Amino acid sequence: MTKADLFSQRIPANVLSSSLLFDSDEEDEGEEESAGNEEAKREVVRPGNKRLTQQKRNRMLEMENQRREAQKRKKERQFLHDVDNAKKLAKEYEDTQERREQEKQEELEMKKLKEEQKLPAILHGGKAIYPLVD
Repeated sequence: MTKADLFSQRIPANVLSSSLLFDSDEEDEGEEESAGNEEAKREVVRPGNKRLTQQKRNRMLEMENQRREAQKRKKERQFLHDVDNAKKLAKEYEDTQERREQEKQEELEMKKLKEEQKLPAILHGGKAIYPLVD
């Protein structure tokens, strides 16, 4: 069979009415019955459906409130954490400032002692030894 033979053939009418293209009558009847049942179910559910939507709306509002509260708690925790960090940093800064002041005081005392030629004694074997001053 050649391509020309294939193209020259016509599609029979029974192929167009195959189950691939159209549903059979048996399936249509079953669908009509199920469609009728669905409509009946819809009618039965319809009054409750309003309640469901109200319940859904209430759930959505509650979820939104929970989300807002969680976000508020998160911001509060973050704020408290930042405050704690700020306190720690402030304390560290004060400690470093105190150490610097102490070091400055010690340096000033050493300068005064050096000027007066009275350096502190270094204890060596229970004896006070004064270092030589240059």
